[in-house]
Amino acid sequence: MKIIGEFACVDHSYVFQYSDTERKKLDNTHEWCAEGIEPQIDKLKGLPVNHFPWGMEKLERFESIHVPRVADMPESAKAEKELQESQSVQSFMIVPMVYGGILVGFLGFDSVRSEKTWTEEDIALLKMIGEIFVNTLERKRAEERIKHHVQRLTTLHTIDQAIQTMNGLIFWKPLGRWWP
Repeated sequence: MKIIGEFACVDHSYVFQYSDTERKKLDNTHEWCAEGIEPQIDKLKGLPVNHFPWGMEKLERFESIHVPRVADMPESAKAEKELQESQSVQSFMIVPMVYGGILVGFLGFDSVRSEKTWTEEDIALLKMIGEIFVNTLERKRAEERIKHHVQRLTTLHTIDQAIQTMNGLIFWKPLGRWWP
């Protein structure tokens, strides 16, 4: 996050991802702050998606959000504006993270110390970084699911072996004889 934040010439970079399967809450999952900027990651967990309709509507359409001046945000973005102002953000850029045609979160860049305007080329590059980031996060999730399934299969195999061993030790006496 630090490399991306410094590359984008911002004071704060972060990732938000859905924290529930219903996609109703977002968590700040990764964050970098320039020296002197207060981290927000612990404060921004379980944010209700419906509390931020202006921004989420754009992100659900896979649109980037470029706000060169927070003070100029429209009235329809009241909740988003209040959140940014509470963190002293002057300008911000948010790019959607899309995987398999579904929004899974977003990558954000805040300029706290000064106002910043991103060029179309900057925005395109940040979108590419968002794509790389989401692919990396989703690959990691897939690896964790595979590891969990392997552990489960290993456990089932161990149980199966124990049952087979026990079956070899059980003797039946149906006709007066012991049978292995």
